[in-house]
Amino acid sequence: MDAETVKRLHEKATYEIRWFALRARPWKDRFLVYPFRTLWCALVDQFWFTIIRITGNPLVRTKTFWGQPITVRFVENRSIVHDGIIDSKELAVTAFLIKNLTPQDVFFDVGANAGFYTLLGNALGAQVIAFEPMSETYEILKKNAPLTNLVNKALMDKNGSLLFADYGAGAGLNKALLGEVSERTVTVEAITLDTYCHEHNVFPTVIKIDAENAEPQVINGGRDTLQKCHPTLIVEGNERIIDTLQSLGYDAFQLQDAGEAVPYKKGDVIFNDNLLFKKKSY
Repeated sequence: MDAETVKRLHEKATYEIRWFALRARPWKDRFLVYPFRTLWCALVDQFWFTIIRITGNPLVRTKTFWGQPITVRFVENRSIVHDGIIDSKELAVTAFLIKNLTPQDVFFDVGANAGFYTLLGNALGAQVIAFEPMSETYEILKKNAPLTNLVNKALMDKNGSLLFADYGAGAGLNKALLGEVSERTVTVEAITLDTYCHEHNVFPTVIKIDAENAEPQVINGGRDTLQKCHPTLIVEGNERIIDTLQSLGYDAFQLQDAGEAVPYKKGDVIFNDNLLFKKKSY
């Protein structure tokens, strides 16, 4: 599938951009604007929740907006089931990648989960390397993207073993325990970005980091790579991350729903959790 086809299918899937914004709001608000669509989604949700209660399996087989089969955890990924796309918080990231990722890129999907962005990178022709530390989620990722370079490790700030909170296969809240506690934990293997790139002689041009509050550790483990190569970064960020990456030679941008990048100025309200960082232009 070529990039233009993916772009066209994305435009078709998101033509009612207001719908995705409303999906984060209560059912009543959605029903007032999209009564029939809201009712249909409610019925689909109820059907799957009933199946999940009977089978005890929260995973659902569905398709992305470009038609790629994907297995996801239904509770966190109802938007993929309904519309083939991640919820409103990720619209800007999807649009940016569609407009900018090319077959010449090496795309690192850090915290790949079930692999939506891994599959999108494949569809756009990039060389994709996906990192997913949780073994149960990794098995889902392998089924979704069997021909991709997949790494069953966490990218962190040091190599070795690390405790993760484990909420089950495909759960979005699985995360490194950085001074926190959890009732259910697992030990995962961690590696730094610098170590991985050096050992495999591969260097990313674009990195998407979704590490559930461990983004600073991922960045600190890749300082040499970031300073030498300055790959474009998409990070769930805050002021602390902005300051760190600016010190490493990056400019910060905010992403809008259509994928445009707006320069960030200190003190601006961060209106999207995902920030974009590019090599500083002097």
